[in-house]
Amino acid sequence: MRTRSVSGSGTAAPGDVSAAIERWLADAIITAEQATQMRADLPEPAPPAGAHGGPPAPTPRTSRAALVTEALGYLGGVIIMVALGLVVGSLWDKMSVGVRLALVGIVTVLLLVAGTLIPARLGATGARLRSVLWLASSAALAAFLGLGASEWSGWTGNGVVTFAALGTALYSAVLWWAHRHLLQHVAVFAALLVGVGTAVSLLPDAGALLGLGVWGVSAAWFALAWGGLIPDRQVGMVLGAAGWSWVRPRWWMRAGVLSWRWQRSAR
Repeated sequence: MRTRSVSGSGTAAPGDVSAAIERWLADAIITAEQATQMRADLPEPAPPAGAHGGPPAPTPRTSRAALVTEALGYLGGVIIMVALGLVVGSLWDKMSVGVRLALVGIVTVLLLVAGTLIPARLGATGARLRSVLWLASSAALAAFLGLGASEWSGWTGNGVVTFAALGTALYSAVLWWAHRHLLQHVAVFAALLVGVGTAVSLLPDAGALLGLGVWGVSAAWFALAWGGLIPDRQVGMVLGAAGWSWVRPRWWMRAGVLSWRWQRSAR
């Protein structure tokens, strides 16, 4: 006799087989002993998700939806950046300073709000998407501060870079406090490193002080992370060590060149 099979499998559903056994027994097709033996051979039904106090099993649909949401978020960000680049490339020279600042400021706010509105139910996927959007927001703020400083303050060169980098470091620190993610950590450290380095370069006869300032920030970051005063201890130690090792050879190389020039001039 044909029985209905479970969707997606080649075996009959236990409930359908039990009903069929009862019908066969009522029609005297099988005996009571045969019915008892057939019932004993039936598999036990699987407990529902979340039974016995266990958490419900995650469904593949949720995972797929999260991945699609993340991909659409990245795709939307790329489209926005490309469209903005086309507009800026064709109309930037025709815009006034106020319009330029307003455009960059709006982009900064939109990226910040878009990251804030990502729902928490997306879990790790939403956290990654928020970190990317907020990193882009930090970059847009750096452009906003640099443009404003160069157009309205009369600063040039390293002065503009120092103002933009330190302002971005403060902004990124607030985002890092709200969202403990690797990209926000990197944004704070990188902006602080650039801001201190360019600030030292503004000093008269900075010379090797430029490398010393960057080295000092990296060493301090490493020490604070090692002492547990900076969240993400391991990441902070890696960033501090990377900044220290990057600047140290160049600083000693610069000192060696200066020493060689001094010895040559003394001959």
